[in-house]
Amino acid sequence: MADLVDLTACDREPIHIPGAIQPHGLLLVADRDGIVVQCAGAFERLLGFAGTPLRLPLAAVLGAEGAALVDGSGRGGTFATADGRAFDLAEHPSEALTIVELEPVQAGRPSAAQALSRLQRLTRAIGAAESPIAACQIAAEAVRDVTGYDRIMVYRFLGEGAGRVIAESRAAGSATLLHQHFPASDIPQQARTLYVRNRIRLIPDSSYVPAPLIGGGATLDMSDCVLRSVSPVHLQYLRNMGVAGSASVSIVIDGTLWGLIACHADAPRLIPHEARQLCCVIGEILSGDLKRRAEATNHAQVLRFARRREELVPLLLASDRVETALEAAIADVAALVPCDGAAVWSDGAVTAFGSVPDEEALLALGTWLLRDDAPGHFATPMLAAVYPPASGFTAAASGIAAAIVRREPGLVLAWFRAEQVETVNWAGNPHKAAEPGSGGLLTPRTSFDLWRETVRGRSLPWTETELEAIRRFGDAVRDVAEHKNLADLNRQLRAAVGARDEIIDKKDLLMREVHHRVQNSLQLVTSMLHIQAADVDDEAIRHQFELARQRVMAVAMAHRRLWRADEADTINLDTFLEEIGESLLESWGPDWQGEFAVHVAPVRIPTSDAVVLALLVTELLTNAVKHAYDGAVGPLELRAERKAEGTSLEVSVCDRGKGFTGGDKAGSFGSRLTRGLVRQLKGRIDFLDNQPGTRAILTLPHRSA
Repeated sequence: MADLVDLTACDREPIHIPGAIQPHGLLLVADRDGIVVQCAGAFERLLGFAGTPLRLPLAAVLGAEGAALVDGSGRGGTFATADGRAFDLAEHPSEALTIVELEPVQAGRPSAAQALSRLQRLTRAIGAAESPIAACQIAAEAVRDVTGYDRIMVYRFLGEGAGRVIAESRAAGSATLLHQHFPASDIPQQARTLYVRNRIRLIPDSSYVPAPLIGGGATLDMSDCVLRSVSPVHLQYLRNMGVAGSASVSIVIDGTLWGLIACHADAPRLIPHEARQLCCVIGEILSGDLKRRAEATNHAQVLRFARRREELVPLLLASDRVETALEAAIADVAALVPCDGAAVWSDGAVTAFGSVPDEEALLALGTWLLRDDAPGHFATPMLAAVYPPASGFTAAASGIAAAIVRREPGLVLAWFRAEQVETVNWAGNPHKAAEPGSGGLLTPRTSFDLWRETVRGRSLPWTETELEAIRRFGDAVRDVAEHKNLADLNRQLRAAVGARDEIIDKKDLLMREVHHRVQNSLQLVTSMLHIQAADVDDEAIRHQFELARQRVMAVAMAHRRLWRADEADTINLDTFLEEIGESLLESWGPDWQGEFAVHVAPVRIPTSDAVVLALLVTELLTNAVKHAYDGAVGPLELRAERKAEGTSLEVSVCDRGKGFTGGDKAGSFGSRLTRGLVRQLKGRIDFLDNQPGTRAILTLPHRSA
């Protein structure tokens, strides 16, 4: 027995560059100057042109009337030669070349009015058909009436590339192929691509001898040519089928090849140009009607599925847990789309309804659906083909459509369809696509007798509308689950925040008590220093007590200001220093009221520096009041500014007195305190001549809070 050969080898055949045409017409290829560089066909027999057209102008071959139709527009037209022969001319212009096809005009052309009237009647009839199959039947009968062919079939492509005859119009004596299936290998992929590009394909005689393309040059792409020669394998296929003449009209919906109107003639038969155009329009009318019906059906399904989804979502929202709601409403979940059963996997458990595998098989299937590389949505009518353990439950669940709502913890929804045992009628054995012929050439199958095959392990296929409904419901479940999880987190967060606020309130109360006690303690120290100073007769000692009191007051004021601040990390320097100045003015006496000025830019400093800076400023101002004017009153200024963002801070105390004379001894307590505080702030202090008077400049490095 000869080894079987798969016809998928035909998928690699370059059918768009056959290098020949069918002999019922002529082909010319002209360059940009209108000179013929390639040609094919019997020019003397059909055109009455003796010799070869190569290297001649188109006008010399076609005459002026014919050459005028080759204008680069691609419209073409009809012309007559000098001896009265009429031709239909088709033009295919490109950047470098123009392809011209010629076919003799056939007698008995219908008038435009007749053609329009026929199409109007056909459009009404197809639109009024009860079903898509009935519309296809009307189209098949119309094409048979136009072409005169013996058998017209509407052939629909199915899944995996195979096809089925769904409508048929045939002459008496022609064998029927209605409801029979044809394997995908009967129409190779590149042929399907050309069917989308060219809406009609004509083979008037399956036994023709190709007319070769002559003239050399680059290989000619003949994808758009009606006369393009056909694969020898396909011609043999037609002859084996008993077809002498063939034509195909494409049914294209949204750019996809939905099917074909296949035409078979028992004897060679040419379809005139006008009839072919009518067939193309019939194909377009049928395509538009099928699209309209499909859209109407899909729209009705979308609305029905949306209503069911809208009925389920409130149940999910009303429950504390989405998983609990899904398990309780499993029957309603199953009713979302047509199916035989449904299941919900949640946290390692499964709840099922209807025709489904047993629990052990379901748990294993759930683990497989949740594997790391699994898609978020999965659907197949043949689960066992991709998940071998499913072969043990094909009767209950051959098909599955699943939505992975959540991977951790796992939450999966799935709908099942039971096995649909089907007997498929094939036009010949689909598993015997071809046999090797003589010389190693492929020979297509010779038998197209009815061949029945029982298909098992397959469910009804899932439609795109059903899968979209499942995806949308899965997304809705995910949204509700995330919403509930977020609500739970918010409740937990509110509880945690409430507990934290309670702790903060308690700490705040404690801090207020501590602050109150510290303020009282500092006030007590200040009062004690004031009383002690009043009991001392020595002026120098009394002055030291007063200095100590002012220093404690500065600390108390800084503490009070920090406690009132809105922010814990930084403090406004301007208001802070103004309060220090006001506090010191009270102790200096009313004479200083008009002499003391504070000019501080709006700068924020870390609160950790505030108390130390308060002591430093108090020390510098007190020193100026004491020494600048020998106890008298005079101009005194406190300034603070930052030269630029991110640079050091300068705080200066300026007077117009006698100038720095060393009256404040370097070893005094005030000097030691000042130097110590400056070191603590990692700053620098300079005493400059203010001309007259002294300018004490405290420079502090920039520090973030």
